[in-house]
Amino acid sequence: VLGRWICEMRSRYKQRLNGEVKTRINDDQIALLDGIGFEWKKWTGDPEEKKRRALETRNENKRRKRAEAKKIRMEARAIAVRKEEAERTARKRREKEERAEAKKAR
Repeated sequence: VLGRWICEMRSRYKQRLNGEVKTRINDDQIALLDGIGFEWKKWTGDPEEKKRRALETRNENKRRKRAEAKKIRMEARAIAVRKEEAERTARKRREKEERAEAKKAR
């Protein structure tokens, strides 16, 4: 079943490259398959080279995921810092208002 699906994806990709308008694969799908290292052409080379390329793709995907996770952590930290600053500013404003109210009450 997987082999037939791969064959179908390759066929749709080839149709797309040949300019056929009504293909059942779009740019987003192609990008997703590229992202996991999909081989658009059937491999006819050395099996050891194929293993090496698969390992390189896997390692690149791991590096990309780590970089994305780091970016997300940095963005989350920046959001937390902004939230803390906003809370501190609001607290200072409330304290100032409370002091002004207390001063009026005297």
